[in-house]
Amino acid sequence: MSYLKKRHNTWYARLGVPQSVRPILRRNEFVRSLQTTSRSVAARRAVAYVAEWKETIALALSTDELKKEAKWWRRAFLSAQSEERKALALDLISDKAHSYISRDRPEDAERFHGLAMGLIVDLDDYIEAWRDYRLNEVSEKEANVAMKRVERMAERFKESSKVSRKEVWFYPDLSDT
Repeated sequence: MSYLKKRHNTWYARLGVPQSVRPILRRNEFVRSLQTTSRSVAARRAVAYVAEWKETIALALSTDELKKEAKWWRRAFLSAQSEERKALALDLISDKAHSYISRDRPEDAERFHGLAMGLIVDLDDYIEAWRDYRLNEVSEKEANVAMKRVERMAERFKESSKVSRKEVWFYPDLSDT
């Protein structure tokens, strides 16, 4: 699927927002100038924006409140302009993690802190972006086959912290498709 549109000799990345998410995100589509006249350069640049937008849409559709809140705090930390604001964001992230501990939910505290600090990455957040990137290298059929393998693997290993070389090496689903 092409996310590119050419306007006034400049390429733009576009992604429509599903109807069910529009009230949450308060927009109908995402649009970003790629600042190039070359289609091939635009296709490479668009992948990152489309991946970010798809993650935003998936997060809006998600029912995992802990993940939503952790991602919000992660963005707040990364977008902080000054060191003072970054320190404040870190303190608030720690406070929130401690609130989970005080409610006798230490595994939620660990997961929240890991997601908010970027120490834990949910693999299923990046499958679509990986497929779109892969489409630039191989045929659509090959990309879809590889994507199904990766989806099955992401079901087994939900977070990056649970993936090890040995586990992947002996993961049986990679040998068949």
